[in-house]
Amino acid sequence: MIWIGAALAQDLPPIAADSFRPSIDNPWMIQVDESGHGERWHSNARELFSYSARPLVYTDPQGERTVLIGHVQREDTLAATTFGRFRLGTRFPYYAFLSGEGDDRGRGNLDFELKGTALERDEQVLGLAFTGGVSLPVATAAGLGHEGIGWELSAIGDQLVGDWLIAGNLGYRGVPRVETETLVWDDQVLLRAGAAWLGEDTVGGAVEWTSAFGIQGGPASRQMELTASGWVDLGVRFQTRLALSKGLSTGIGVPRARAVWVVAYEPERAAGDRDGDGLTDDRDVCPTVPEDGDGWREEDGCPEPTRVTLRFQDLDGIPVLQTIVTVDGAPYSDEGINLEAGTHVVVADGTGVLQGTFTIVVPEGPPIELTETLTLEDPGFIEPRIVDPDGRAIAGAKWVLDNEDQGDRPSTAVTAGTYRVAAMAEGYLPRSTQVDVDAGRASVVTLTLEPTTIRVTDTRIEIGDSIYFSTGKAAILPESYALLDDIATVILEHPELNRIRIEGHTDSRDDDARNQRLSKARANAVRGYLVQKGVSADRLVAEGYGESRPLDPRNVPEAWDQNRRVDFVITDRQ
Repeated sequence: MIWIGAALAQDLPPIAADSFRPSIDNPWMIQVDESGHGERWHSNARELFSYSARPLVYTDPQGERTVLIGHVQREDTLAATTFGRFRLGTRFPYYAFLSGEGDDRGRGNLDFELKGTALERDEQVLGLAFTGGVSLPVATAAGLGHEGIGWELSAIGDQLVGDWLIAGNLGYRGVPRVETETLVWDDQVLLRAGAAWLGEDTVGGAVEWTSAFGIQGGPASRQMELTASGWVDLGVRFQTRLALSKGLSTGIGVPRARAVWVVAYEPERAAGDRDGDGLTDDRDVCPTVPEDGDGWREEDGCPEPTRVTLRFQDLDGIPVLQTIVTVDGAPYSDEGINLEAGTHVVVADGTGVLQGTFTIVVPEGPPIELTETLTLEDPGFIEPRIVDPDGRAIAGAKWVLDNEDQGDRPSTAVTAGTYRVAAMAEGYLPRSTQVDVDAGRASVVTLTLEPTTIRVTDTRIEIGDSIYFSTGKAAILPESYALLDDIATVILEHPELNRIRIEGHTDSRDDDARNQRLSKARANAVRGYLVQKGVSADRLVAEGYGESRPLDPRNVPEAWDQNRRVDFVITDRQ
């Protein structure tokens, strides 16, 4: 404790001995100021209830102690209003209970303080503010207020570091000078520092170190204190805090311990822009990561990677499907991939045939689609020649390579190997063959197509003729064998036709039941013939409809000839 002299022990001088100076508007710490401010014209208010143990004890030269100010129960009323970057606040303490030599009570000095924010803080920029205030001599509690006007100037700096707010204050306090035979009480240099954890929206905590050093007066004028506090958001813009402090020096006004309870009305703060991207934190989904400014989805405040969809084609511009692709060594799916702006390496393998390695440049911005051409190493070529029996090229002919439609392309590059080539044209029977291809060489394959009346549409195989049976029986007449052979050829050359329904129909003569049985038998006879010619039985279904589906409802010979028929209906195709 401080030896302050016998005269002082009997008559406390007019000094503000209590070292407690609560911050007017800091929502996170008790005594350390921060640079932020509320929204324009918003006000905040708080009531602090504190208890301090033995802030002023007299020790005589013989070591005997006299408690001048023992237990202090203090209540502080604080309020502030924000206008723009400035905040005007007031602080008014009332000492409800004092124990000690004076056993007094009463009000302390009334403070007015103006704070101006110079720099809005974010994770890249230090927040900076300045405060200036005056302290009016209205105190009535002995030893807890000065007689003249006091003043204070401070600089405030703070920074967000992850979930932490780090703040520091440097200031100078001017107080009316008081001299006794053993004490000089004069101006003070102020140092305050603290760290507040803001990791949750409704709870938090802080640690603070506060100090004041008199420019004269020696150890008696040195005030140091360590404070730990926690806060809870009560909702509806109210907050409560609890703090415990320990005195670190034996200067005047430093208690052995202090407890503080705060009830505060805290309006919403002006939403800062921690990442500096022009979106305030209340609207910024990524408040600590700046938007990329590429004009794409700028409203959320988050930088977006570019969505890239890759397409591949061969040398003739035909799309290559079933391609195995990696981007920068990671698998790629057909739905696309999110890539940061810059250069990326793409490796594509079109089922082991077409390959390519590419370097793509991805810009910032909206989704893009890139098309790359896959090539073959030392390819061979297939060149089809599709002709009629007279050797003339057939106009509009198409061809298929191993079940891949090639349209009317004059040639296709492939690796060395054996391939199935099929050709087809309107009015001709399709034909297929195998061809061996050597690397680096062109293989010319000629396919001669025979004319036919058979035509494949979207829903039917139209045969253009009739299939003839023995009268009243299901036996196929030999004169229809050639037509059925052509039908089998067409079905075999069209593997995309998964299921075909063979429909038998009769004329209206004879009774319905017999006609039904006869039509089903004839459909089964056709199915059996086609199966013998190599068509899979799983692709064929036989049905009989008797006389129920006539093409011509008249009861005349011409209608009978038309209604006796076999239809081929495509019910499933790839």
